[in-house]
Amino acid sequence: MPNERPNILFYCTDQQRADLLGCMGHPGIRTPNIDALAQRGVVLSNLYVQGTVCMPSRASIMTGRYPCVHGVTDNGYNLPEHERTFAHTFRDAGYHTLAVGRTHVSCSRRSQPHPVLPQNYHGFTECHHTQCYWEGLDPHGDYLNWIRTEHPEWYNEAATPTPVDRLDAHCASWSKLPPELTMNAWVTDRSLAVIRNHREKRAGQPFLLWAGTWDPHSRFLVPAPWDRMYPPESIPLPVRREGELDDLPPHYRKNAHTAWPRCPGVPFDEVIRNTLSIYWGTISFIDDQFGRLLRGLDDMGCLDNTIIVFTSDHGDQCGDHWVWHKGPYWFDGALRIPGVIAAPAGMLKHGLRADALVETVDFYPTLCEMAGIAAPPQVQGRSCLGLLEGRTCEHRTDAYTEYQAHVGCTEQMFSLRDERYRIVVYRDRPYGELYDYQTDPDSLHNRWAHPDYREVRERLTARLTNRLMANLERPDTREDWW
Repeated sequence: MPNERPNILFYCTDQQRADLLGCMGHPGIRTPNIDALAQRGVVLSNLYVQGTVCMPSRASIMTGRYPCVHGVTDNGYNLPEHERTFAHTFRDAGYHTLAVGRTHVSCSRRSQPHPVLPQNYHGFTECHHTQCYWEGLDPHGDYLNWIRTEHPEWYNEAATPTPVDRLDAHCASWSKLPPELTMNAWVTDRSLAVIRNHREKRAGQPFLLWAGTWDPHSRFLVPAPWDRMYPPESIPLPVRREGELDDLPPHYRKNAHTAWPRCPGVPFDEVIRNTLSIYWGTISFIDDQFGRLLRGLDDMGCLDNTIIVFTSDHGDQCGDHWVWHKGPYWFDGALRIPGVIAAPAGMLKHGLRADALVETVDFYPTLCEMAGIAAPPQVQGRSCLGLLEGRTCEHRTDAYTEYQAHVGCTEQMFSLRDERYRIVVYRDRPYGELYDYQTDPDSLHNRWAHPDYREVRERLTARLTNRLMANLERPDTREDWW
């Protein structure tokens, strides 16, 4: 390990599935900068979220704790102020903690305007925010303040986009904004600016920077030329089978029929391909901006002493199994996310693909161990540094995920995934989900009610119950622990 304590760049996108990366073996997507990072680092190929939607997942990443413990069980539930994030821990260890872009562990509604989110925000001592809404961006966010001041002619377009709608696609549009004025570009520019300022004023002090993008979250907005990078006819159709929805719980059928507006005169599969071409383009645009950020760090001379994490908060079904977007869907498209980690020379095994099961709560203790900092006792994740170093190929026997009380789907759902199976238990419901990856790698057949899987279902249900109870048996979170 270098004599200096390493800096940390934690780059978190929104709604990006794991398999659409070159370093994950995808033959068509172009992500050269993320792939280059993977070559000098480690790919976590089986990294799973603990919450199926944005805020629960992000809260678990930041606290190293499960949603049923930190209390953010759905979007709209703010992370309690007493919860200790990795920003608190690194700040107290002498790091300058910075946040740029989308953090999304607290929120507000357009009907309840709020001032700019504070500094010392969940342990981050310097913050540049871009909180977002379905209807547009937070009018108090730093991104829009910058647009309003520096590029007023583009303010209305940035604040309430009036994109060129794709009438032949679902929830996808061509952005009118020039690439350099998009939120992705702003996150890169502002991140480089705060690091430059940090180096000028805090020489010798390490930094931890959270850089968060809104993309590729729907609504899919991407500027030229990324909007036409992938010809729709080259896009493969989603994984699905006829009659599949008949074997799934009711919310799948409801969402499949209501979340897919039909485009008049356009064949259904053509709509899917047109939509995916925009989603793919958005990922390549993210890669471009991420690469620009890494080159900027290199130009400042701090890339070689920086731990870099590239990940997301959850994935997107992208039409797989007849549904789109994020949870509560229990397939890898929504639950498995990118995980690429690189570090200063000698800390990790370069070019390694680690296939063991990893949870996002493991980021917190792993970063602590890499930086030589003790993780607080209330952290529930496990360090996977041994996996990253290549000392072991094992980490977890299963990965846990939960989903509770979403608007429009008030089910409580709990899931466990091991090397062969995924089980999903619905509280107080007779139905559930059970998939056998060995005989059905694409999860096209729900085996919950199949008589041949009764013993498997009962065994995994008991195991899931034990895991949930173990998650709830947490250390005290009194302030005197901190």
